[in-house]
Amino acid sequence: SGLDSSIRDMVLNPSLILGPLQATDFQADTTAPTLTSISYYNALTGVLGLTFNEPVNASSLTPHSFLLQSQSVLNSTAQSYQLSATATTISTSTGTALSTIVYLTFSQADLLAIKLMNRLYSKPSVTWISMNTSSILH
Repeated sequence: SGLDSSIRDMVLNPSLILGPLQATDFQADTTAPTLTSISYYNALTGVLGLTFNEPVNASSLTPHSFLLQSQSVLNSTAQSYQLSATATTISTSTGTALSTIVYLTFSQADLLAIKLMNRLYSKPSVTWISMNTSSILH
């Protein structure tokens, strides 16, 4: 043991170096991430930005678990499209795997199918997305 000058008390006494200490209490993060908004959509390039309430692991995202919808509630007049399983590029706002904003770039096949549905993703009022609980990990 020795003295550590990086932490001092009110009268500037250095702290003692005691070595590593084990945590006595730990609370794991067990709250699933929540999709809070569609932060960005470019209909020409097929880029969709998803904002979550906490950092998520973008590499764990499963695009085929996202359903694009023309209305908030699916009914007989609503259009919907399930993204393909492997044909989507995934990136983040930070350039790392963990971020609160995840960008999906649709495959050309997905983008064409979406564009053929005239009431789906043509303007903000008909741009909805739903996901299941296994869509992404935090």
